[in-house]
Amino acid sequence: MLIFKHSPMVKPPPNVIETENPGVGGVLDLIGPAVAFRQTHQRWPKNYTELSPLLERAGGKAQARQYDRVDLTDLPDGSLEIYFVAHGQTNRITLPFKDTNQK
Repeated sequence: MLIFKHSPMVKPPPNVIETENPGVGGVLDLIGPAVAFRQTHQRWPKNYTELSPLLERAGGKAQARQYDRVDLTDLPDGSLEIYFVAHGQTNRITLPFKDTNQK
């Protein structure tokens, strides 16, 4: 079973401030803009510089979040690997490729 930190089954320690913990929220902030970039440009973003205008437009937590490092890798199967480091935490996720132009 996969439990995200916002699940009612998980309670953060009392001394942890939610906005300082990038955890799952950090990678989720990057997924939406990455998918939007793919839909607009018919390819994945090559780097954080290409992705950052969409993050700024999205606003909210993504705009305020500070990343120490963000690597975007277009994998041979067409999926995108997002690797980021924020506040000493490392996260990695792979977004599968789905061709939206197929009928």
